[in-house]
Amino acid sequence: MEGGSGLLGPVAAGLGIGMAVGVMLERSRYCTMGALTDLFLFGSWRRLRVWLVAAAMAIAGTSAFSLLGIVDLDRSPVVDAARAWPAMGVGGLLFGIGMVLAGGCASRSLVRFATGSMKSLVVLLLMSIFAISVTQGPLSRLVAPLLHPGLPEWTGSHPLVMTTLGAVGAIALGIACISRQRVRGERAGMWLGIGLGAACLAGWLLTGPGFAGEAPRSLDFAAPTGFLLLSFIDGTLPPSPLLAGAAAGVLAGAAISAVASGSFAIETFSDRGDMLRHASGGVLMGIGGGLAFGCTVGQGITGLSTLAPGSFLAVAAMVAGCRLGLLHLEGRIRWPARSRNPAD
Repeated sequence: MEGGSGLLGPVAAGLGIGMAVGVMLERSRYCTMGALTDLFLFGSWRRLRVWLVAAAMAIAGTSAFSLLGIVDLDRSPVVDAARAWPAMGVGGLLFGIGMVLAGGCASRSLVRFATGSMKSLVVLLLMSIFAISVTQGPLSRLVAPLLHPGLPEWTGSHPLVMTTLGAVGAIALGIACISRQRVRGERAGMWLGIGLGAACLAGWLLTGPGFAGEAPRSLDFAAPTGFLLLSFIDGTLPPSPLLAGAAAGVLAGAAISAVASGSFAIETFSDRGDMLRHASGGVLMGIGGGLAFGCTVGQGITGLSTLAPGSFLAVAAMVAGCRLGLLHLEGRIRWPARSRNPAD
């Protein structure tokens, strides 16, 4: 691998952030898909407040970085990609359905594999292959029409008023959620949300002013996991060494945490249907994550922190996709549709 010495800093920083996130997610068993499931099936906001706190903290902090000139969001690939509203909508919807079928989002799949799940290994392999194929492989030509920019530029003139209002709104949301968590005794969830938000902000700081050679980005676990796999196979340099390092760090942190707590256990498929469900989920998450340029972390926290309209569209589509996936598992929506029995 050429230029290895220049990768040491970003990769090490990514590993550090990723390991912290991996430990937090393994100990808490947190998953955004699970949080949305709680809301849709039981009307519970308990776990979803973790996501809201993380997103609120990330939005407030990233807005401050932008206003102070610490991070130049104009250079961020996340913001540029978020202008392609067809890709954000379609990709988000596919990712949302896929994470239900796969039993968890991209970050949860990394943690599950690190703690012994062979199911998640299949999910991650397929997600990685299809995410790379969509972003720079043979499928990229097929999805090209969806990548035409349709939303207005957001950071080119980055409206001072809108950014300030976004930061103020995020602070208000964060305070409201944290207050609710304190009242309801959800302190573990409160600290988890704060920790995930801080990890996102660390990513912006390290890829912005921290490593001049890398465009400003922050946490994402869809395409970066694929580029980590590609680097492992043939030494290809990932577009973002820090994010590839973060994906590896999540694996390492979750594995260490699981072994230390005695929760590491091999998990395999229960039957053919279980395997097909997880495999299809991995494919949909790969295609969806590639199109939407992020997962529930890459768009749900990092993307939202930029206040780019396309990121809000992608997240809304992921939520809708999650709902559709749950309806499918409940048997209320079936695809492909069952053929009619001529005798009926």
